[in-house]
Amino acid sequence: SLFRVYEQNNMSISQESLVYQQARAVNEGEFADWLSNVQSILQTDNRSSEFVSAIRQFYILCIVTKYDRTIPEQVLDLLRGVVLEPEQGSVRIRILAAAILAELCPNPHIIVRDFDLPVELKYVPFVMATFLAQTNRAAILSSYLPHMIKWVSEVGTHAELRMASLTFLSSSISHIGVVDTLTEGQKSTISSLLGEWLVTANTSCIANPGASSGLTLFGSASRKQMVLVKELDGTGSQDIFTILSIGPHYSTDQIINVISFSLLFHWLNVMYPPRSHTTHAPVRRPLSQAGHSPIATPTTPDRGRSPAIATPTSFSKLLTPIGGPRKRELKLIALQYCLRILDQWER
Repeated sequence: SLFRVYEQNNMSISQESLVYQQARAVNEGEFADWLSNVQSILQTDNRSSEFVSAIRQFYILCIVTKYDRTIPEQVLDLLRGVVLEPEQGSVRIRILAAAILAELCPNPHIIVRDFDLPVELKYVPFVMATFLAQTNRAAILSSYLPHMIKWVSEVGTHAELRMASLTFLSSSISHIGVVDTLTEGQKSTISSLLGEWLVTANTSCIANPGASSGLTLFGSASRKQMVLVKELDGTGSQDIFTILSIGPHYSTDQIINVISFSLLFHWLNVMYPPRSHTTHAPVRRPLSQAGHSPIATPTTPDRGRSPAIATPTSFSKLLTPIGGPRKRELKLIALQYCLRILDQWER
């Protein structure tokens, strides 16, 4: 076999280099034979170690090629089916097939046109990289946005799909023309969800997700140990969860919190575009004259009064709550979140 060395579990650097050299030396005729073999294997129900070996070797051939190699559309369809359809094997096999599709991009034949059956939605995150790797990116991204908004907003959406969809939105909204395709209702939905995810993430996490929960006196599994996430100084969480909160492991809602913050800047620019420049310079007033400031500043004491002492009040708690997360304006929630980060940093 051409990749006999590759099948070893522990390859040295020199052995790995040899595999790549062998793969680069494959000519068009040999590559066509490999394609024929892979297509035959993909058309069977065999998902044994032989199948995994063939897919791994085909992946190596794809990533080391120095020139364009034409892949039949039928092979691309079969690979896409391996990734997305049920009863196609383990996650390992799906990831390998998805990696091959990503290497072959940009290619219009790889694009997933719909997500109806037999597509299984929980496997869609494996192919999202191919959506972002197409040439006509703005048009492709715009066509997928309604699906992404649906998956991030629907109750019961698979956790991995929701996180991948949110990451896709984060990568999409910075492209010119993409956001213009969204309706006001869709924009409102995203704003409400971002506001909710930024302030409602759990401040506790599982100490060790892999630990056995054991049995209680009544025979049912006991709850896994939960611990409070920590501040930067090592103390327990004092307020909402943010990107600076520290824990041994992170739950889905905490990861979504971090992803939400990563797209917050771009999204605020979408919802509240910068005002046009004017010829008049803004009037700047001292902070003490501009109204209440959330940051305590030293003041000159009057007669008969003791000097002002800054108290360790949380910055984010100085904002007056305005209803629940969905009823509050996103920019106010963003301000609360950022002040909370400042509060954590000051600790």
